[in-house]
Amino acid sequence: MLLDWRLWRARHALVLTWTLALVIGEAGVFWAASYRCASVDGRREPISATSRDAINVAVVADPQLTDAFSYGQRPGSLTLWLTEFYSDLYMRRAYRLAVRAHAPSKVVFVGDLFDGGRVANEASYARHVERFKAIFGADWSTFIFAAGNHDVGLGRYFAASAADQFRKFFGPRSHETSVCGKRLVVLDGPSLVNGRYGVQADQFAMSEASAVVNAMQDRSKGVLLFTHIPLWRAPGVSCGPEARRFKTNLAQGAGISYQNLLDRETSSLLLEKLGPELIVSGDDHDNCIVSHTTSVGVTREYTVATFSWLQGVRRPGFAIVRLEGCKEPLSGIQKEARMQVCGLPDQLAVYLGYILLACASIIFLAARRGVQLRFLQRGSQHRIESDASARVAASDLKQAPDMVRASADATPATILRKRTSQLPLFVIVEEGSERGGEDLRASAATSALSYNEWIGLARDVAYIVGWSLLVYFLLLLMI
Repeated sequence: MLLDWRLWRARHALVLTWTLALVIGEAGVFWAASYRCASVDGRREPISATSRDAINVAVVADPQLTDAFSYGQRPGSLTLWLTEFYSDLYMRRAYRLAVRAHAPSKVVFVGDLFDGGRVANEASYARHVERFKAIFGADWSTFIFAAGNHDVGLGRYFAASAADQFRKFFGPRSHETSVCGKRLVVLDGPSLVNGRYGVQADQFAMSEASAVVNAMQDRSKGVLLFTHIPLWRAPGVSCGPEARRFKTNLAQGAGISYQNLLDRETSSLLLEKLGPELIVSGDDHDNCIVSHTTSVGVTREYTVATFSWLQGVRRPGFAIVRLEGCKEPLSGIQKEARMQVCGLPDQLAVYLGYILLACASIIFLAARRGVQLRFLQRGSQHRIESDASARVAASDLKQAPDMVRASADATPATILRKRTSQLPLFVIVEEGSERGGEDLRASAATSALSYNEWIGLARDVAYIVGWSLLVYFLLLLMI
């Protein structure tokens, strides 16, 4: 009974352990991520702007909704469904629990909203838009969108139909708006590259981008430039300590529908024309911080990590542009823009943690069951041997009354030895056969106990799995 109570406690202790592990792995890691936003000077910031005159602008780069184009999976297959489901689930929780914790007034998406946007037909594109709404919400009143190379294509891979779909659902690819006295300029990086390639099909977007740049005459408000493709920088320039890549710099390169950096001439033109106070880009899927020197001073560019955990980096991320002095009624107050780089959880590490915990749980339960098994085996064998000896001794005493009366001081064991030595050979063999039968029955009893313990272990595991799945599905419904 004592051992049954111990097993009951062990089983329910594991249920509590799994409940805690699931709450941490499915939600807690994202809550914790909202606190891991470091400004460029290394200081840590609270969850949201605490000063009354500051607002936050969130930056989400390269969500790249995973689809059949991403890994060559068959449309409609279970593997594709699972890939899309867990990709979307991660981003939905990251946005709800980490990004929105900063209470952003605006959210800027710097391109590559879909992975296969440039090859999607109208029906597929509309389905991706619905997935996007399920992840980030249907209220886009605070959203600002920039196009990426995966959205519309690049160079000879430019897709005019995809560009039309992007404009239909997300608006113009280049535009400008004001926030907190700052001018947020969104430039379409792919059209800037297409202009250098002479892609006539993208002429409208090129003219749109040129119009936005040429209209920037008054730079007194301060310009915050957002573009999908990073600006050119000299080869070998370090990305800084925030980069988590195996390489430490971002170099120029090009391939099928991508180019790592804008060309040097275009980048110089943007820096001189706009004189941006801050530059934010994406595309590379990892953090990178570099400085650009212009005639008006030094401007920092922040390349923000991908928002998805299935795009080649273990630690995705987002960024917060913190605008100070926004609500200050007094004139002449310096309105400063500060950048914060935020990390998101390592989802692969979370899943590996579940696997390790599952192995440890089974070993723990098996060990507890094994202690009970050995205890029962020792007790059962002891009882069987004692009962067998008692039966043999009683039989011999009944068959030899004269020997018992002749030796009043003799013990049952002494009488048994004497009686056995006087029996014929076939009697000894028969006696041994009876003893052998007892041994076989004891072995069978031991095997039965072992089998029952394995059944008990399976029931314990099923109980814990059932409760864990219940907690998991409740978390799916809540977040």
